[in-house]
Amino acid sequence: MNHVFQVEQAGLLSTFQDLGRFGYGSFGVPAAGAMDPYCHQLANFMVGNSELEATLEMTLLGPTLTALGTHRIAIAGGDLGAQYNGLPLPACVALEIHEGDVLRFPGGNGVRSYISVAGGWDLPVVMGSRSTYLRASIGGKEGAPLKKGQILNRRKQDDMQIPLWKGTLPPMYWPLEPKVSKTIRVLWGPQDDYFDQEQKNKFTTQNWKVSKDSDRMGYRLEGDALVHLDKKEIVSDGVCQGAIQVPGHGQPIVLLADAQTTGGYPKIATIISADLGKLAHFRASDIVTFKAVSYDEAIEALKYQGSILQEVKHYIATHSSSAVRYYDIKVRGEKFCVRVDEM
Repeated sequence: MNHVFQVEQAGLLSTFQDLGRFGYGSFGVPAAGAMDPYCHQLANFMVGNSELEATLEMTLLGPTLTALGTHRIAIAGGDLGAQYNGLPLPACVALEIHEGDVLRFPGGNGVRSYISVAGGWDLPVVMGSRSTYLRASIGGKEGAPLKKGQILNRRKQDDMQIPLWKGTLPPMYWPLEPKVSKTIRVLWGPQDDYFDQEQKNKFTTQNWKVSKDSDRMGYRLEGDALVHLDKKEIVSDGVCQGAIQVPGHGQPIVLLADAQTTGGYPKIATIISADLGKLAHFRASDIVTFKAVSYDEAIEALKYQGSILQEVKHYIATHSSSAVRYYDIKVRGEKFCVRVDEM
């Protein structure tokens, strides 16, 4: 049976996402996809999936899910207060669930987290992707957030005879909370020439507060307004995820997964790919700062992130086991009871 969960409570905003829907920007279709591709890939790797499989992205307050059979799942991302049959779970963990088990995500210190299932979620492919794009109601589960009463299925049969890793991913691989890592690296441009050096210095030296008016389309930032040299608009051109627009009011807007494909405001800078997922873990009123780096530094950062993901895959491959029991462990000073492998 491929039924995985019944949705008892939908949560605040839970949508299925993969790495994005690319190649349709010229038709006005955004990439969408996981807000934090790194955590999305962690979740997939922990159950033996390809990084291309979809995961369930949860925001702030996650769903309540009842298991409809025996399956292997993983959770990776920020702390949403995950509970397994009432027991607290760490933020990055793989486990086996059974008929009647209950997962809850009542909220914690984190913002976004991802659930994968071995075999992949059973979702339609729309324009080459299973990602949900809410504004067009396409992809994912009926093109919308989770709803109470829905049944979530996996696409492929999970061969339970194949030993897979279960346990808690070492904290060194977890995403850092904004309080720990609040600096986001950027490349200047493509329209940084619309601002003088004083304004560019202001952009990288002041603290910006994440506005409550932020979502998957973009994060609005609040701070000392940036002043344009002259023109406050440009001829609309293509935009990418991470582009930081500065409208006439001078308050930057960071364009994210569901952002429009073109824009008419100057873009002072663009977040480097390796840091784009970090912003997904900032919530309203969190403080973010920016640091300008070179193109070569941006490439090296992306290579380093790729090497970490390969290290995670190696760790999982070398710690796989089919023997499971309960252990009490401590993570960041907190005690958890989780199912992990016997080594």
